[in-house]
Amino acid sequence: GVETTDPAIRNGILHKMLDKEMLEKAFDLCKDAGVKYLQTYLLVKPHFITEGFAVTDAIRSAKDIIELGKAKGIKSRIALEPTFAGEATILDILFKAGLYKPPNIWSVVEVAKEIRKYIDAQGSNAIVFVGLSDEGISKDRLTRGCDQCDTEVKKAINKFNGSQKIKDLDVDCPHCKEAWGQEQEEERIKHPNVWRYIQDNTPLDPLIESDLGKIFRRERVPLVRFSDKDLRLLKSRRDDFPKGLRPTVNNDEGYIEFPVFDVDAMENILARHYEGEEKDKVKEMLSS
Repeated sequence: GVETTDPAIRNGILHKMLDKEMLEKAFDLCKDAGVKYLQTYLLVKPHFITEGFAVTDAIRSAKDIIELGKAKGIKSRIALEPTFAGEATILDILFKAGLYKPPNIWSVVEVAKEIRKYIDAQGSNAIVFVGLSDEGISKDRLTRGCDQCDTEVKKAINKFNGSQKIKDLDVDCPHCKEAWGQEQEEERIKHPNVWRYIQDNTPLDPLIESDLGKIFRRERVPLVRFSDKDLRLLKSRRDDFPKGLRPTVNNDEGYIEFPVFDVDAMENILARHYEGEEKDKVKEMLSS
């Protein structure tokens, strides 16, 4: 489970502790062992990031893995896993707090289509598969469309899994797909530098100096939303949250303070970064 090739998300948020060198070594070991193809699991919308960020991150991560497999001479099988809120997990708590919702079904379709387009354009022998099972532990808190399209879209995804033909994902819904598209476009317009960062594959760690607190704010959620069982779970799983961003419980005032991804803060950091890059380019041109 690589989950994402963005180290800030993979290691800072998800605690995978898997760096690029370890990932490359894993491919080398598989090649030396005669493995013909390697299945890599990637998440669609891990916690704390926005829907639009998640779409582009999953696409970019798949491209990175496919290219790594090509360089190592191993066929890649990309297993996309739309994130669901399983019981007794961080996502369970965040879902109840109103701070997480699983990816929209149209985000999953978009990711699968774009990865397949990339594979075809590269003439690659990679394949992409979308896992739709929640293993019976999400209480239906998983990726879905509206009541009118959910079943048909998931049928289309399952058909695509077998055929690997993009045309099998050419599905539509007059009730919800347009709203999803508008939401994506609004996010691109509001946060252009975040989108540029994702597209450019700019390393995030140097920009935030490994301090995720720079792109997080804190939000208070009333204690009444949670059962005693939830609170015991939260206490036992606090270390699963990013270091320095663990929730704090205030029993006297009746709230829990959670970390929340602050896309506006990230936009400002990246705006300054790209402005500095442009100034450096101008200086270089003038000096030459």
